[in-house]
Order: sequence, then C-alpha cells, then structure tokens
Amino acid sequence: MIDPRYSEDEQVERLKEWWKKNGTSVVVGVVIGVSVIVGVNYWRGYIQSQAEEASVRYARLLTLDGEESRQFGSELMSDYSNTPYAALAALYLAKVSYAQGDSEKAESMLKWAVDNAELTANQHAARLRLAHLYLEAGRTDEAEELVNITQYDGFRSEYKELIGDIAMTRGDAALARVAYEEALSSLPEGSGYSGLLVMKLDRAIGETAQ
Repeated sequence: MIDPRYSEDEQVERLKEWWKKNGTSVVVGVVIGVSVIVGVNYWRGYIQSQAEEASVRYARLLTLDGEESRQFGSELMSDYSNTPYAALAALYLAKVSYAQGDSEKAESMLKWAVDNAELTANQHAARLRLAHLYLEAGRTDEAEELVNITQYDGFRSEYKELIGDIAMTRGDAALARVAYEEALSSLPEGSGYSGLLVMKLDRAIGETAQ
C-alpha cells in the first residue's frame, strides 16, 4: 500500500533503501526455505525408495536357506536398517537359526531386532521370542526382565501368557493363574488360541488348590 505521506518518487527511494538494508537477508531466507522444502521432499523420496527396495529383498530372503540366507539377511539388516524389513529379516534369521539348533545365533538376531526395530510391533515380536528362548534355556530371570514392561501395544495377551509360564516355572501357581486369566481376557473374541490358554489356566488352578 502507498503511504500518502510520501510522493511516488519518495516511496521508490524508501523501497531502494529498505532493499539495501534487508535484501540479502530476504534472499537468504527464501533460499533456506526452498532448500528445506527440497530437502524434506528428497528425504521422503529416499525413504520410500529404500522401503521398496528392502521389501523386494525381504521377499527374496524368504526363498533362501542355509548360509546364503544368513549372508543375504545380514546385508539387508545392514543396508536397510532404517526400514521395518531389517527387523523382519532379523526375526526370520532367528527362526532359521533356531530350527537349525543354533540358539546362540537366534538370540543374537532377536537382540538386534529388540534394539533396532523401526516398528513397535516388530520389537514386541522379537522381545517375546527372545523371552521364550531364555525361558526354554532355564534363564528365567532374563526372560522375566524382558516381559517386565508397562506398554503392551496390542500384545497384552502374549505377555501375560509368558508371565504365567515364568510363574509356573518358579512354582508360583497363584501368580500364574492371574496372568493366564488376564491373557484369556485380552484375546480377540473367537481366537482359536483360547483352548491352549484354558488348559494352562486349569493346570494353574489345579496346582493352586493343592
């Protein structure tokens, strides 16, 4: 808007003076703003590209076995660690290693997933499997440490069941009973897994009554 206190020539001169004082900072601000927008868009595109490449590699990993699968999976975990597929690769390699009797390698893969998973669901899956591995090996305290959390994020039934299993291992049927009851109540309606939980609960109730 033209200031009525100044003539048109005076307005032009004032604009020139203002530009001399502030022009550089305005240009810098515009450049920075554009750079930020370009940078954000580039990063989003890069992340999307990484995820797509990782998904293709993960699908390929599922077709491999033996040492080839270990090498391919390790590369996926290293090169695409910022995608959810890295943790999925670690979970898959843990499964393969366990099936081959290599519990130490399975433990290593599960620990990696717990520490590095991009998605909370993958982290919980790794945490639960690692706790089962510890419990099976008689490492009860380590298993309990893994399930001693407050945020279950949709995995409440799985955690409560494992808490019950740990309690039964220690001979605490009363605590196991409470945990199994909570596991049952947290199951989705109509879940086919309820039968096994009922069996575990009945056993805990029976031992509590003794």
